[in-house]
Amino acid sequence: MPCAILLSVVSDVDYVIVRKGTKTMTVSYNGLWKKMIDKNLQKQDLVKELGLSSATVAKMGKGEPVSSKVLEKLAKYFECSVSEIMTYE
Repeated sequence: MPCAILLSVVSDVDYVIVRKGTKTMTVSYNGLWKKMIDKNLQKQDLVKELGLSSATVAKMGKGEPVSSKVLEKLAKYFECSVSEIMTYE
């Protein structure tokens, strides 16, 4: 029987992924938010400048996982690696 995945939002920036028999990991976009502050950007700028959907930006705002395509687009824009934008904690 496959193990079930339970997803639960625990704060504005963390998303918990719980798998039966494994450790709990959270997705954090703190690196992205810091880079945005450094460049004086707001979330709406990601929609305008990168063509991200508002739904995708909202997911990141809730700390929910997004596609690797989105992460790669962000990394290219900020000239950094994906690991500097999003981490698992």
